Amino acid sequence: MGLCVKLADGKVPARGATTELEDALFTDVKNILGMVRQAWLDLEPHRAMEATFALASAGNLYVDRAAPWATVKQDPARAHTQLNVLLELLSALSIAIWPAMPNKSDEMRAKLGLPSLRVRLVKTAEKVPKKDKLLRLTVDLGEESPRTIVAGLALTFKEPEVLVGRRVVVVANLAPRDFGSADFGKGKEKLVSHGMLLASGPSEDLRLASIADHAPAGARLK
Repeated sequence: MGLCVKLADGKVPARGATTELEDALFTDVKNILGMVRQAWLDLEPHRAMEATFALASAGNLYVDRAAPWATVKQDPARAHTQLNVLLELLSALSIAIWPAMPNKSDEMRAKLGLPSLRVRLVKTAEKVPKKDKLLRLTVDLGEESPRTIVAGLALTFKEPEVLVGRRVVVVANLAPRDFGSADFGKGKEKLVSHGMLLASGPSEDLRLASIADHAPAGARLK
């Protein structure tokens, strides 16, 4: 990603024609991702991580051979294609590492501008005093402790408790958002949201993104 900042003004460069170098990489990535997936399905984490490291090694080898920092001096369009391919590789790597390092995966995807959509089970829901549109939810992401989500759902869900036990879809890799503070009866508390619920419609008639009841908390949407 640092190369994109330096060589493409921090933007996703356009992809032009590829060569045998890229075609070979795409084949490797497809095969390795298949190995990663099968290893996790077989409950063989060591084999899965070995394949994941192989994916990273394939990327490093491509960088060394492509040398976009040198290519850009003679053929900027070709260098931009190489950078575009590297960004796609990083996206694939972020998927491969998720079962073992979900937080690192989310961090990578955030830097790439890719949302991490996750299934969450609502554990608690309550109105935010003196903030008519806001609810404070705690949601189970399958992590060590629940996360807090602050969402503008109060005009639709006037009885917040109906949300408890519901599976919702959340963008999980956003930076925390500060909503100030509120008094929930035990003195003022900081009101910080660690994610965003997916919903559509007007504030008075919002529709939450639905998900099957059997989906486990923390499952990633693809």
